[in-house]
Amino acid sequence: TAKEVEEAELDYSKVDAAIVDYQFYGEEKTGIDLIKHLKAKGVKSVYLCTGFYDNEMIINQAHAAGAIRVLPKPIDPSIFA
Repeated sequence: TAKEVEEAELDYSKVDAAIVDYQFYGEEKTGIDLIKHLKAKGVKSVYLCTGFYDNEMIINQAHAAGAIRVLPKPIDPSIFA
């Protein structure tokens, strides 16, 4: 969950990239909150993965929070090739 990541004592200097889901069922926080947290901890490459890929508001929020790219669900592995 987003809360577990935020509360975990991780060595963020060892995190090169993160793929974050947008929606966490049963939580008030979204992937946008998690992106902000990861960016504040120094994670350089953060991607948002969402089924709401065509929602301009979510895309704009993700980019404003520091996401490099918004990926549609399901993820096509070839985008990482």
